[in-house]
Amino acid sequence: MISTQHIAPRETNISAERPYRPLLVVRPPDLRDRRLPEDPAIGLALRLGMDDTAVDRGTHDTAVDRATHDTAVDQGTHDAAVDRGTNEPAIDRATHEPTTRPGTHEPAVAPAAQNTHPTAASHEALQRLITGDNPFLLLPETPDDSLFEVIALCMFGRQYIRMEDRPVLAGQAAPSASLIQRLQAQGWPEIRQWNTRHAHWLTGYHQVAGLADSILSGAPHTALAGTGSGQPYVFIEGQDPDHTIALEEALHRHCAALLQDNPPLQALLTEKHQLQKTLDNLQNKHRVLQERMHNAETTINIIRNKYKDDYDTLFSWYQQEYEALPLWYKRLGHVIKVLTGKRTAKSLVLAIRRRLHRHTASRNPNGHQKKDRT
Repeated sequence: MISTQHIAPRETNISAERPYRPLLVVRPPDLRDRRLPEDPAIGLALRLGMDDTAVDRGTHDTAVDRATHDTAVDQGTHDAAVDRGTNEPAIDRATHEPTTRPGTHEPAVAPAAQNTHPTAASHEALQRLITGDNPFLLLPETPDDSLFEVIALCMFGRQYIRMEDRPVLAGQAAPSASLIQRLQAQGWPEIRQWNTRHAHWLTGYHQVAGLADSILSGAPHTALAGTGSGQPYVFIEGQDPDHTIALEEALHRHCAALLQDNPPLQALLTEKHQLQKTLDNLQNKHRVLQERMHNAETTINIIRNKYKDDYDTLFSWYQQEYEALPLWYKRLGHVIKVLTGKRTAKSLVLAIRRRLHRHTASRNPNGHQKKDRT
């Protein structure tokens, strides 16, 4: 009955010299011939676009080739999508519907959403992120049901970024309501949504000084604050992977220089990070205990409701079969228990004394009564 929300990430040693949490924005091809950052404090944000997923086509449909802009040929019927002589849309023989928009070479809109799966490069990148030691999250361009399997797979990863045990779904576009419902059905009570427009972004060297001052001054970016130390996340995206890494190193050096010139600020930030980490651990334990108590109460309610008839039947049998017996028969039964070894004689003597004491006390209610320890 324990939900899947309490998947603790691996412990990482976050350097006190880095008062932020970097997220290097990359695409699947960028990770093909590169190793993941050795510093476990450096996270990765993987962009997923339409070019990074392949459409699972279960029927004979047509498309426009992106490279040549020529009409594709249906492999099942070997018919062109558009009649070049009349510029009229071709008709699908199975559904008798046009496969392209009239007057254009663009494919007609499919009546139902198509399932997609990651390409070979995306699959390799996802596998490396899930099995790696760096925190990561996804930046899908179109967060809808077509990416449900990919997003759910990543959210189950131990290093996927979470806030208060809730996985994060980031992007500029709001995810569809059906996608959120399907993700919540996997065991997460809530999906934390990030609008990356409100986050810190670093795309050029001219932004390093201003961004460092904003981070150290505690600019209000609470929606994108890291839960491990209260440090804000910073999305870093350069022209290429090398440029992205260089931007992160420049920001790191600039923040380190500012902290070195201001030792009291560095001491305050270190103390703040330690206290915040302690608070986060206590809050996580509190949430776990609350969920366990909820599970226990749910189990008790189920037992009370489901086995109520069995309890009534057992209680009625006890009243009819045992309480209806005469008193001498019950006392004789206790003696038989002592003789057969199912009860000790000492316990029987103590029970008789307690009974006599209660009987004497009931006859003399105004007298001194000893406390009954039974």
